[in-house]
Amino acid sequence: MPGEPRFLPFWSARRPAADATVFCLPHTGGGASGYRGWIGADPRLDVQPVQLPGREGLMGMPAAASAEELVPLLGAELAERATGPTVLFGHSMGAFLAAELVAWLHRGGARVPELLVVSAHRGGARRHPGPGPLGPDCTDEELLGALREMGGTAPEALADPQLRELLLTTVRDDLRLGHAYRRGYGERELPVPVLACGGRDDTVTADELADWSAHTARECRVRLFPGGHFYLHQHTRQVLRAVHEALTTGLPPAPASRTPEPPRTPHQERGHHAADRPR
Repeated sequence: MPGEPRFLPFWSARRPAADATVFCLPHTGGGASGYRGWIGADPRLDVQPVQLPGREGLMGMPAAASAEELVPLLGAELAERATGPTVLFGHSMGAFLAAELVAWLHRGGARVPELLVVSAHRGGARRHPGPGPLGPDCTDEELLGALREMGGTAPEALADPQLRELLLTTVRDDLRLGHAYRRGYGERELPVPVLACGGRDDTVTADELADWSAHTARECRVRLFPGGHFYLHQHTRQVLRAVHEALTTGLPPAPASRTPEPPRTPHQERGHHAADRPR
């Protein structure tokens, strides 16, 4: 029997009778608690938030310096517990980690998930998912400004000096990981279908989400929801319903054509949630 998981803090609340287990990976600076509200939101899905080293319940564990270090740590534990149908869900930074986990599982001959869901993260070669203009050495004021701009961070966490310091440390750790990241999943097509989700008001466009089709040997479809970068927490039930539908009935047909989107202004480009990259 597997021991107590290190990276699955809500494993004791799992739903063995659910149709699938959904392992959820967080955005830059985020932790497993960000998905706490997803647990039980759709009883057909066993939502299991994934905790990364160096935050929340794993504060005593050093943060990973690179995706190459982090992915095998997470992958070994997920593979041990993926005894039934699974989904990997990653939001923003979590999207490229989820894709790397699929590739790692596939390379090792382990069971791969039935579905990969990538959220608010560009795919394809249109733009490398490397870091944005803010790096790990930027000032606290620059980081705080970016966090306030993109939303998704509790105001009390930004107002409390101790919580703010912990948050900034975690964000910087993730930015270092992002700057060290070299995409591996693009070296071969992933053997799983991809559902690419985003907010209609986010600056990651539908066309950029559709670019994930370059990374899968299976189908790739885009679903947009009302809202911005953190649309997924405003529309949790709808997102989980879309995941369940894609898992059980397959991805919906692709539209016949894309509607051209207006070009972004330089202001919009500069304001692209800089602290939450890579995407």
